[in-house]
Amino acid sequence: MREILVSRGRQCAVVLGEKTFGNQNDKLKFVAHSSRVVFLLALCLFLFALARLAAVDQKKLVEGYQLQEKNKEVRLALDWALYRMGKTEALYRVVRELDSSRQEQAIGYLAQLESPDLLYPFLHKENNPARVNAGLLKALARIGGAQTLELIKPYRESMQRNVAEAAEIASDEIEKRVGQQTTTTRGRPRTVGKPDPR
Repeated sequence: MREILVSRGRQCAVVLGEKTFGNQNDKLKFVAHSSRVVFLLALCLFLFALARLAAVDQKKLVEGYQLQEKNKEVRLALDWALYRMGKTEALYRVVRELDSSRQEQAIGYLAQLESPDLLYPFLHKENNPARVNAGLLKALARIGGAQTLELIKPYRESMQRNVAEAAEIASDEIEKRVGQQTTTTRGRPRTVGKPDPR
């Protein structure tokens, strides 16, 4: 590594030979600074690669725990952790848990998603159990936006009472949140023109 950095410093010196400096001391300072920059970049790249390897190891470890875990609440938490580590198929298992006694736990995780768009395909899926649709609607109530309102409209007319109730509540919560966002973004109206000289 030291040899690489020294050679990089020499390359910089050769290139800088064409550049004019006030004196030799300025040139040496610039070469030393360039060598430090190259060293720091190499160090960052090395640490980034190390972090990725550690993340892969951690993911494998969590996958192993998830397979062996008997407690269903803990297994659900491990599925959520795996999803956050980049294992996208773990989200399917979290959604499936909406049709269980762990529905509230699953809703809590789904409400942390970066975007409601991730839940739309699950909601559009045919033959979902009513508890899954109700759970999805409860999660969307917390993270949904203006476009979510259109998507959940049909569910307000659902024949399944718990789905219709969840859709109504979701609509109310989203409308309230969207309304608050629009009022906070509006400011005092600006007036354009010259002030009255009087």
